Amino acid sequence: MRYFKPIAASLAGAVLALAILAGLRATLLRPSVPAARPTSKPASQPTSKSTTQPTKQTPTQVVCEPTSKPTPKPTSKPASQPTLRPTSVPAAPLAREQMLAGDQALARGDTAKAIRMFALAVKSSPKNPDALQGLAMAMLAAEQFHEAIPVYRKLLKIQPDNATARFNLALALAREAKFLEAQKVYHDLLELRPGFIQARANLAMMYQTQAKLTAAGRQWREIISRQPSYAAAHLGLGEVLMDLNDPRGAMQAFVAATKLQPRNASAWLNLAAAAKSAGSGGRAMFALRKSLALAPHDAEAWAMLGDISLEIYRAKGDRPRAIEAVQAWKRSLEIDPNQPRLTKLVRIYDRPAKDR
Repeated sequence: MRYFKPIAASLAGAVLALAILAGLRATLLRPSVPAARPTSKPASQPTSKSTTQPTKQTPTQVVCEPTSKPTPKPTSKPASQPTLRPTSVPAAPLAREQMLAGDQALARGDTAKAIRMFALAVKSSPKNPDALQGLAMAMLAAEQFHEAIPVYRKLLKIQPDNATARFNLALALAREAKFLEAQKVYHDLLELRPGFIQARANLAMMYQTQAKLTAAGRQWREIISRQPSYAAAHLGLGEVLMDLNDPRGAMQAFVAATKLQPRNASAWLNLAAAAKSAGSGGRAMFALRKSLALAPHDAEAWAMLGDISLEIYRAKGDRPRAIEAVQAWKRSLEIDPNQPRLTKLVRIYDRPAKDR
């Protein structure tokens, strides 16, 4: 039975959440940002070979750089993030008016008008990076990823060191299932800005969805070495190690995650799953109780508690453990009745030992 919970990493500094890697398996545990609208899985998308986690969509963050207009950013950048704003190039008065209109339309959510106005600004001032950046940002907001790609490429010819443009170009390429190109852009970006944690995390997730586990683990470890407090990296590394059949290594990663996020129920649940796989029933029970204290309506956690109690009962003949197992399974079934396996186990063990 699979117990892992998908979590989407919250990438600091992001101001626009879109579903970029549509249909790809989530590589972190439960979503810490609202899930974006699902889209269909690209036909050429690689399939993960992992058997540890369910296949789910990954909500991925897009960092969109504002233009030079006074539109406020919904989320401020952390102090540790590199300055990504492009150097402004003087624009013609008409282009400035068009960019302002584009910013205002984008702030209202009118992406169609924003695209029209920024396209006019680009026509008025073809080499103005703010106009190109605004047009690409509006296209991303409208999920016109294919159209945004050449705009970002043109912008990068003008500003090759624009890290934000490279980051968003990689996301657009991934959405178009151009994974090898996206990976190359991420690598180029990381050569330019090795400390760009969001880019490295997205690259790790991309590797993980393609079952390139060694490469994914290398990126998660690099993030941890640069920013040990980044809990999502410990969670991602733990999942990679579980997929590589290293439950003890995964336990260490999940322990680090629970220390950083002690109220993350899914981190505790994943620690319990790793401990169970490593044969550490006591630690698994401890982690499960922590998880259930935080999320008492988690059917999977109750199911795992019952399974571990059953294993202890079978190993030691401890009847109270069998009773505890039945109680846990019943609680799980109250939350999610559609679990035939648990229904069968309850019928078997919820009766006196002499009748079995």
